[in-house]
Amino acid sequence: MNSWKNEIHLDYKDLGECDVISCVLSAVFNVQVNSRPFNRNWFLKTTANRWFLQAGPEPDRSEDVISYIPLTQWIKVASLKPSNVIITFNQHIDKLLGGGIMPGRMTEIFGEKGAGKTTLCMQLCITVQLPRKIQGLEAEAIFIDTEQTFTVQRLNEMIHGCIQHCRHIRGFDSVLRSDALLAGVHCIPCGSLEQLRNIVLELDYYLLMHPKVKLIVLDSLAFLYYSDPILLKAKSWMARNKNLYYFAQEFNRLIDKYGVAVVVTNNMTTRFEDGERFEVPFLGPAWPYIPQIRLQLQKNKDQRLAVLHKHFTCLPAERTAPFRIRTAGIR
Repeated sequence: MNSWKNEIHLDYKDLGECDVISCVLSAVFNVQVNSRPFNRNWFLKTTANRWFLQAGPEPDRSEDVISYIPLTQWIKVASLKPSNVIITFNQHIDKLLGGGIMPGRMTEIFGEKGAGKTTLCMQLCITVQLPRKIQGLEAEAIFIDTEQTFTVQRLNEMIHGCIQHCRHIRGFDSVLRSDALLAGVHCIPCGSLEQLRNIVLELDYYLLMHPKVKLIVLDSLAFLYYSDPILLKAKSWMARNKNLYYFAQEFNRLIDKYGVAVVVTNNMTTRFEDGERFEVPFLGPAWPYIPQIRLQLQKNKDQRLAVLHKHFTCLPAERTAPFRIRTAGIR
């Protein structure tokens, strides 16, 4: 980290910990986060390979500068603690997401079939239950299963893998019970958009009865749209978007009211344009504006990659993180 005059440079390797900006503000600029408005205008400047904190009015934009972000947008990020996120057990993905899946936000995970979306979602349902001593939330999860891909057998495999993983964590001597972790995942089968609407209406009561729930997974929303006979007959996206925005509004209401993390999976579809074939997310061009975080899982011949497409903290997009799918889950 190098600083001079009214500018401080942060390499990407310095990012990833939620308290970096807070430390910079307090140590370098003597600014107290969340105490009073900033008395100077600080801007976060994003370039191809670095970030800059720059004082004064917004500088002139150059070709190598991607964006300028007022530093006030970073207040919430600076006040977040790493223990308040849901880890994935893959340090590269966690760093990509700024620590992990964040409660109080909607995250979209999309990718082709077999990319690992369901496996990652099931793993989040386990890691959210871990003790805070090892970066868990000591909470529970709701898994809304629309594709009937959720199986107790697979969840048990991942739970046993999680227990084995935690036994190797230095300083952790608590006993994790597989039956308790299994009971902390509330699976709700769903076969149609009408059933999903009824489930969403009942979630308010369910969350009141189960206050420990801090994660809601919907796997997947796209499947209901291309399997619903009524919407398949629709001549345009208008009817589909009407339902889509309804569910987005309801989930955002639950996020604001209960502070839960909502993870929605989205499948891929093929689009043809000018004679060329493209793989695009199924839910359409309007959907990407709804979730605050968008993560794509790619399956290549040699490796699997997680690609960050959007983050509410303005983390640089298009960064990647390698991962593997094993019997024990995502690693």
